[in-house]
Amino acid sequence: MVFEHELIPESGAIKVVHRVTFSGMLSFLLGTMLVKQLNHGLPVTLASLKRLAEGAA
Repeated sequence: MVFEHELIPESGAIKVVHRVTFSGMLSFLLGTMLVKQLNHGLPVTLASLKRLAEGAA
């Protein structure tokens, strides 16, 4: 499982792009098991990342 974050300056704000990539023989199983946790926790995490990036800009 690989997490990627991309911060893109856009009209005085920061656009946050997040990617999760699963690989390997059981990647379909891992993705299925984690999708609920990722969907619940990611919005909070990405909002914090955006806030920190905009404060540092």
